[in-house]
Amino acid sequence: MNFVFLPLASWLLVSPFGGFMIQATASPDQLRTLVIRSYGCGAQMPASIQAKAQRRIGDRVESRTLQVQVRNAEQGIYELVLSKSEAGAWLLVIEGSYRGMKQTLICRTDNRGEILASSIQSCGREPSSEIAHGLDALQSKS
Repeated sequence: MNFVFLPLASWLLVSPFGGFMIQATASPDQLRTLVIRSYGCGAQMPASIQAKAQRRIGDRVESRTLQVQVRNAEQGIYELVLSKSEAGAWLLVIEGSYRGMKQTLICRTDNRGEILASSIQSCGREPSSEIAHGLDALQSKS
């Protein structure tokens, strides 16, 4: 009985029939654009997506709410385009939610405000510590 239960449990963990996630990719031809896709129940689905740009200045954190535009609502495809006013090094915090499930992604921009594709990473269940670590790393590089 345990032999049958363990493979079934591992299949459920990787099954595409549940859960929620967001995925972000930097646009290779538009260095200030991030394409965000949301997945729920194993398929691309619409979700609520919010984004902020944050950076540490001395002991305080400067935060700006960013506009996320819907590219294709039915497919859950969104676009985040940074304006020239977001020049400088920032930590981008993208939060997605779908039917009570949440996920947070973070990534950095360089001093020109261009998205560093290699810095995109998913946060765990408590993203605040990863955001704080990202802000510290960002401050030490500037």
